[in-house]
Amino acid sequence: AWAAEGVRGEITVVVEGAPEKGPEEVGPEELVRRVRVREEAGERRKEAIAAVAVEAGVPKRVVFDAVVAAKNAAG
Repeated sequence: AWAAEGVRGEITVVVEGAPEKGPEEVGPEELVRRVRVREEAGERRKEAIAAVAVEAGVPKRVVFDAVVAAKNAAG
C-alpha cells in the first residue's frame, strides 16, 4: 500500500555501527610521554592533555594528574 501512495511521515533506518572500542590500557608514563610529544610539536599543554585523554579514552583529569606527578617526581 505504501509503495502505491508514496512514503508519508518519518522513516527510520537502523544500521549496525562499528563495535565499541574499550578504553586503552595506558599507564601514566605513556600518557606523559604522549603529552610531551605533542608539546614538543608546539601544542599547548592544555590541548595536549585533552587530545591524549580522548586518544586513550580516559578523563582529562587522569592525564593531568599523571603529568603533574611526573613533573613533581622530576623535581
